[in-house]
Amino acid sequence: MDANIQWSRVICRQDGNYLGWPTIASRSNGELLVVFSGDREEHACPYGKTQMIRSSDQGISWSKLAGSQLLGGLLLRALRNKNFTLKNKLMRG
Repeated sequence: MDANIQWSRVICRQDGNYLGWPTIASRSNGELLVVFSGDREEHACPYGKTQMIRSSDQGISWSKLAGSQLLGGLLLRALRNKNFTLKNKLMRG
């Protein structure tokens, strides 16, 4: 399936760190969630953390990073409620 790219820009940056494996989810209320592995020194790094940012305005602006404790609770609640659609597309910045 071909992706229809509507825009491309950096939405999260960690100077000196590698961010990888992003996945975006669209909630039923229109909120976008991007989950990725951050705080990595390089591609193969044992110190990476699962992190998340969110947008409530269709990607125009993005929140600060949410830590893995908050992330775990949000994802579990979303999975239980089935109120999101996963879009596994690579985003590069």
